Amino acid sequence: MATEQLEKILSDLLQPDNAIIQQATIQLKEALKQPTALSHLCQVMSKSPDPQIRQFAAVLVRRRLTKHWRKLHATEQDMLKNLVLSTLQQETDHKVCLGLAQLAAVILKNETLEKWPQLLQLIQHGARSRDPTQAQVGLLLLNSALELDTDVFAPHYKELLRLFHQTLKEHSQPATLYYSLRSLSTMAAGLGSDEMNLMSSMVPKLIAAVRELIRVNEAQASEAMEVFDELMETEVSIIVQHLSEVVGFCLEVASNPALGDNLRVKALSCISFLIKLKGKAILKHKLLSPILNALFPIMSAEPPPGQMDAEDELTEEDIEDQAEVQTPKHFAAQVVDMLVAPSSQEEALPAAGASDGACS
Repeated sequence: MATEQLEKILSDLLQPDNAIIQQATIQLKEALKQPTALSHLCQVMSKSPDPQIRQFAAVLVRRRLTKHWRKLHATEQDMLKNLVLSTLQQETDHKVCLGLAQLAAVILKNETLEKWPQLLQLIQHGARSRDPTQAQVGLLLLNSALELDTDVFAPHYKELLRLFHQTLKEHSQPATLYYSLRSLSTMAAGLGSDEMNLMSSMVPKLIAAVRELIRVNEAQASEAMEVFDELMETEVSIIVQHLSEVVGFCLEVASNPALGDNLRVKALSCISFLIKLKGKAILKHKLLSPILNALFPIMSAEPPPGQMDAEDELTEEDIEDQAEVQTPKHFAAQVVDMLVAPSSQEEALPAAGASDGACS
């Protein structure tokens, strides 16, 4: 089987014709049984002029190596590692880059950074590059590897945190911000006491980076806000050191009707989590009044002209099927309930309005 034949099979699998797809599926199964299949897939992955086919080939190589990496000779492994990194650096299509980065992550999981220092070098040099494309490739590679196995990078956490201190300043590169924040979210659970100081000093940069992402891509910004949840679950004291800033930012997002519901609810969820974990700190920093003053307008906001509130459009059956309605209005009401409801938690807040001059 020649590389051209395999490329034709993959092309047929991408056609909208079921008959062609069924025939190509049979052909692919036979082709993958051949001893040269991996070599041909790698050729297609690196040289096909069609990005969809390159991405498809990268997925197939990844699936194959997930099971068979250790069966390859050392020379074959080295050739594959070099090919993946060189192809990734030359690739221009984002989806193909993602496929290659995920492939590299699978290889790394079976290796170590000591055995593959070129990967860490590509991450470091790429992420620090002034070229947005190189920076995105380096951070995409890091994020893919972290999501598959964080432990492999544990000895390098301090070094990575210093790297993020730099990349989070690149506000003109949204992809750099996004993958930096995603990587930090993944790393958070593994941070030790040695890394906490570095992480704490980064919180204002996290806020600024998410704010910039909101401007260009709300969906990515909503994902990136996971970093606050992860830090609260891992070491809430990091957030408490910047409590006023974090709460103020979340209220800013939640109170902005021009933003989408998902992002606003994400901001309210962050506030809710902080109240649950650090109610006394909320009082100490005199944040109860600002929180309530922001929540009440959200709860009382009128729907757009000609529309009904989401809850008014639900039937009784819909309400029974939904555990909670994820709209800013509903979530704001839930946060208020948390503020005023009696609680057995050690850091429960007193009734709203009973202190801090709420709504005065």
